[in-house]
Amino acid sequence: MSRERIRVFVADDSADLCQMIKAEIVKRRDMELVGMAANGEEALQGIIAASPDVVILDLIMPMMDGIGVLEKLNELFPNDQPNNRPKVVILTALGEESLTRQVLNLGANYYIIKPFEIGMLLTRVWQVAHEPGKYRSLAEAQLKTQNVEGIVTDLLRQMGIPQHFKGFLYLREAIVMVVGDDRLLQGVMTRLYALIAERYKITVSQVERSVRHSIDYAWINGDLDLLYEIFGSTVNEYRAKPTNVSFIAQVSDMIRVSLLAG
Repeated sequence: MSRERIRVFVADDSADLCQMIKAEIVKRRDMELVGMAANGEEALQGIIAASPDVVILDLIMPMMDGIGVLEKLNELFPNDQPNNRPKVVILTALGEESLTRQVLNLGANYYIIKPFEIGMLLTRVWQVAHEPGKYRSLAEAQLKTQNVEGIVTDLLRQMGIPQHFKGFLYLREAIVMVVGDDRLLQGVMTRLYALIAERYKITVSQVERSVRHSIDYAWINGDLDLLYEIFGSTVNEYRAKPTNVSFIAQVSDMIRVSLLAG
């Protein structure tokens, strides 16, 4: 990439999220925000006008969704003009593998499942701008993990844990990790929480407190029938709650069994 600063365009119908991304971009010397849009039609017009290096594109938007925008970009930038096409990082709250594969086939370079840390998103933007082939390959290789993330996202939502809670994000990370390697449960503080803390530049104690808060919230406000189905006798009329470790272990085991059965 020849430009010193990465030109970024943001398209998402959440005004709050757009403002949070904008606030982080303006702090950086290696990026500049060249436009924002709240729907797909505005996004397409803005991309044409601004010629960004990277587009952060929400998958679900009014008037034209992210898939529609990708299809239009393919018409505007055919295969013989790959260098003129902006790189695209997809934002999605959906965890369907077929949908993710579709957006990658349409030319997206990377995808991120909501919720996410803005700092991590901008790190991916920088990486996609400088090494698009490498991170597209990584995205394709992560399809299986992404499918697990989608399952966990849907399950935590159904339990009643708000998606904007930090603990939602850390719980999802922990469960996905343990589905892949249950040995991480042998050292929750020193291994599992430490990995999450390192990834998000926080302390192990912050991970533990956020996870605890989210589990407590589910037991007070969540779907008792679903919680009973998953945790059995742990849930009673007194709303007794599992420990963090028990929660992560039980959910991870349930998902692992369902994947093997599928």
